[in-house]
Amino acid sequence: MFPALPLGDRVINLVGAQGGTPDEDAMLNGHLLYYAPHGTANPGVNSTYAAGIDGVPVPCFHKGFAGVDAAIAHRYGQSPDTPPINECSAWLLAKTLGWPYNLLVPSCVLRELGGQPGSLSMGIHGKPGDPAPLAAGYPQGMAAALFDSLIAQQDRHLGNYRWDPAISRLHLIDHGYAFARPNDYCNASVFVEIRRRSGLAALTADERGSLNALIASPDVFGLAGILEAPRADCLAERARQMIARGEILNMGEF
Repeated sequence: MFPALPLGDRVINLVGAQGGTPDEDAMLNGHLLYYAPHGTANPGVNSTYAAGIDGVPVPCFHKGFAGVDAAIAHRYGQSPDTPPINECSAWLLAKTLGWPYNLLVPSCVLRELGGQPGSLSMGIHGKPGDPAPLAAGYPQGMAAALFDSLIAQQDRHLGNYRWDPAISRLHLIDHGYAFARPNDYCNASVFVEIRRRSGLAALTADERGSLNALIASPDVFGLAGILEAPRADCLAERARQMIARGEILNMGEF
């Protein structure tokens, strides 16, 4: 098992792991142009702020530690400290796994804005709930299902993805409630459910290769020093279970 580290050490490890791509570097170093509350149609979610960053061509979205709704976090088996860390960790995992996952998940870094540290995600174009990526066997939807099963995404409802029809691109958003432990509450996992219901749960050769690379890493791509214990152990165990079974895990098996 990976050792449990205090939040401060995990933040230091996260800061050391981020950067190195043009988008991340701009989000980390660009001058703040504006910072304002971002409205949401879903009451009770964690506080989100829209941020304009010099050098970043689209608005970014900042979720501070202080804005986490403790009651909702508790419902998902998370602490108020985990959502911003999880948001950044999902991007780090997608970035390390590479294509197609690094195209599905928007870049995300930990940065202090408005006097508080939090996750800063790159904004993307698209609309929620579009059925196009939900079609059985659609490649981006298949990849989304593998990724959500691997990270034990607890809240992938129809509002937590965006589809950009202009470029036929799927983006996955809101990873604060992910990296679940066994028996943690899961609200929805639409891509996992559709892939399994369509009889397409079996792993592809490329997916098996990605999972083998993850478990071959002694620190699961550095996430052992970033995620709250025992979430990195659970991540590695899910990868092992999927390899052994030859298929993605269903919601409820996370």
